[in-house]
Amino acid sequence: EYLLRGIARRDEMIEELESWGQSLKEWAKASAEAVALWQMQIGEVTANGFQHGGATQPIRQEILVAGAQRARRRAVQLAALDFGSGIPATIGPVAKAAGHKLDHGRLIAYACRDGVTARSVPENQGRGLSTLLRTLAMNEEGRLLILSGDGVFYFNGSKEETMELPAGSAYGVGLVGTLTVISLRT
Repeated sequence: EYLLRGIARRDEMIEELESWGQSLKEWAKASAEAVALWQMQIGEVTANGFQHGGATQPIRQEILVAGAQRARRRAVQLAALDFGSGIPATIGPVAKAAGHKLDHGRLIAYACRDGVTARSVPENQGRGLSTLLRTLAMNEEGRLLILSGDGVFYFNGSKEETMELPAGSAYGVGLVGTLTVISLRT
């Protein structure tokens, strides 16, 4: 088990990913190449939290990360929760400028497209989430769930689904930040 922990800085995240990767190599007997790819993809998700979150919403500056290994299913799951402004708030102006008026679920899906980014800086070229989807599509049971604002995005390796949670309902959480859950078959 990869117990819940708070990560306050990117350099701490690198250390945590190394620790997680080492335990995954030992437990799943996964190849070093596969683990390195998974670490890179999960690192991208957490980097998004540091890049697009935190500074705009000082509710909590750290990212929470937890994970689990499922021996019978030969699978691992890792979740990251940041408390930033969230994907819909961050990518909404970019989508609007491109002529799209989208609900929160579709804004998350839009953010997963190759080249879509809210920041035009060298370290972020809008490739992280789209690369993650390609990696998960190659994984036998790769899955991704993202909850941000009132939107849900789910990818099962071949199909994307989005959902808008009704505001004011028991399900309309209006999450400030982004929860990302990645599942991989080892």
